[in-house]
Amino acid sequence: MSNSLESNRLSTSDHPAPPRPHAAVRPDLPQFLSVMEVAGVLRIDRKTVHKLIASGDLPHVRLGRVLRIPVSVLQSLSKSA
Repeated sequence: MSNSLESNRLSTSDHPAPPRPHAAVRPDLPQFLSVMEVAGVLRIDRKTVHKLIASGDLPHVRLGRVLRIPVSVLQSLSKSA
């Protein structure tokens, strides 16, 4: 009877792990970055980040007066470069 029980059990190799969300790729990064953080990552001036946001070239989220840029935007920029 133990053979039938063992054959019904699923091993971890039978089921691959589900894909991880983008934030899980770099758990040390938050999901959103500030303008200053984006400027540091891209090695550009913060004024340039503001210009990219104003022109619509850099998607962002506005929370009151605070601007945040999704990490996924930076990841897609790095894939397209």
